Amino acid sequence: MPRKPPPKAAEPSDDSGSEREYDEEEEDREMLEMVAVLKQFQKRKTTKHTARSAAFLAKKDALFAEARRNAENAVKEGVAYIEQYRAKIADLRAREVSHDACLKDMSLFSDREAAIKAVLAAFPPLLDDLSHRRAEAINGTSEMLEAHSAERHQSRRRLIKQAKARIDEEQENQRVATDASALIKHYKALLLS
Repeated sequence: MPRKPPPKAAEPSDDSGSEREYDEEEEDREMLEMVAVLKQFQKRKTTKHTARSAAFLAKKDALFAEARRNAENAVKEGVAYIEQYRAKIADLRAREVSHDACLKDMSLFSDREAAIKAVLAAFPPLLDDLSHRRAEAINGTSEMLEAHSAERHQSRRRLIKQAKARIDEEQENQRVATDASALIKHYKALLLS
C-alpha cells in the first residue's frame, strides 16, 4: 500500500517545496513499482500454488469418489449377505424338528427297551445256558485242534508230496507231448521232401 506522506510543514521557500514534491512523487512511484512487483510475485506464487492445489484437489476428489463407491459396494454386499443368511436361518427354522417330536420318538425307544428287558427277565436261565453251551463248544473245538496237531502236520506233508508228484507228472506229460509234436513235424518234413 502506498504510504501517506507526512503532513506538510510550512515551507520556507518555493525551491525546497518543489524538490520535496519531486522526492515525494519519486518515493510514491517507487512504492507503486514495489507494490506492483510484490503483486506480480504473489500472483506467480499463487498460480504455482493453485496448479499444485488443483492437482491435489483433483486427486483428493478422485480418492474420495472411489472410497464412496467402495463403501456403497461394501454396503450393498453386506446387505446381500445379511439377506442371504436371514433366508438360510428361516430355512433352517422351517426344517427344525421340535423337541416335542424328539421326546415322542425317545418315548418309543424307552417303551421298546422296557419290552426287551421284560423278555430278558422272563428267560434268564435260557440265556445263561446258551452262553455256557457256546463256551463249551468253542473250548471243545480248541482242544480237538490241539490234540490232533501231529496228525494235521502229517496230513499237510502228505498233501504237499502228492501235489508235487502231480506237478512233476504233468510236466513230464507236457515234455512228451512237445517231443511227439516235434517228431511228427520232422516225419512230415521227411515225407514231403
